[in-house]
Amino acid sequence: MQKKNEGERLFLFDFVAPLKTLYTVILLISVLILLFSVFCCSRKNKNVAYIDESVYDSLLESEYIYYGVYVNNYPLGGLTKQQALTYAEQKVDDLKNKSLTLFYGPEGNEKTYSYKALGAAYDMSALTEDAYKYARGDNKSENLKAVKDLYAKGNFIDLNIYYNYSREELENAMEDAKKYFDPIVKAYQASSMDAEKTADMLENLIKIKPSEDYDRIYIVTKD
Repeated sequence: MQKKNEGERLFLFDFVAPLKTLYTVILLISVLILLFSVFCCSRKNKNVAYIDESVYDSLLESEYIYYGVYVNNYPLGGLTKQQALTYAEQKVDDLKNKSLTLFYGPEGNEKTYSYKALGAAYDMSALTEDAYKYARGDNKSENLKAVKDLYAKGNFIDLNIYYNYSREELENAMEDAKKYFDPIVKAYQASSMDAEKTADMLENLIKIKPSEDYDRIYIVTKD
């Protein structure tokens, strides 16, 4: 009977021992995962944790835009205002390659103007100035909180709010177009291009940032 009990104990030991070993391994792995997660979290947030007022003072005096500032998902952090201006003009400006083509007559006489030549553009200087001024206001505590929030949330600037156009530059462009089209118009109807009304027509197209590309646009002529 005693041998039988010893056999049962040996059987149970052989069965339970591997389970204990497996449990220990799983527990160890879980602890390691937890420690790794805490380590990663602490590294991710170390900049936030250590931004105190003394560090903030040095950031405030820096010539660089804070990390975490974006325009249309393009990062401006770590750049000076001039560097950010150059970067935005090269990478962010989606109007620099856009143009409008004016035409007249069955032969398709046309003249093309870039949006910039028509006076339509982004004010990139104002954009980069605002990007630099973020969290550099008069209220130090609010600035400090905003800088800390940058690491967690970021500050995303909407490029579209910096879009504008100049009526004066548009009119100048239409006066230039008039010099080109007038000889052509006169050959057909002994009249001339109406620069003002053509400018009015284009103004309606570009006064709000265009959401689509336009085909060739027929000029307005005088009766």
